[in-house]
Amino acid sequence: MEIEGFDIDVILELLNIDPVTTKQKLQRDMLTMSDSTFNEMLRQIYTNSADKIIEGTDILPRIAKSMGLDYKGPAQEGEKRF
Repeated sequence: MEIEGFDIDVILELLNIDPVTTKQKLQRDMLTMSDSTFNEMLRQIYTNSADKIIEGTDILPRIAKSMGLDYKGPAQEGEKRF
């Protein structure tokens, strides 16, 4: 890996971190719960799933009804909402 002309191994060694072991640990942890970005992936999965549920069910009018609101649905093109 290189960052703007600097070899990452040099930076890791300056920080007294073994680059070979670090790379092995990162590869071992990739796509597991130990991966630093794993939660971001799950968050994106949940967001995309929620979008599909919202599009395919009557959840929005039901939520609005439970809150005492009058759900109008999505505005059509050219329609004024206010």
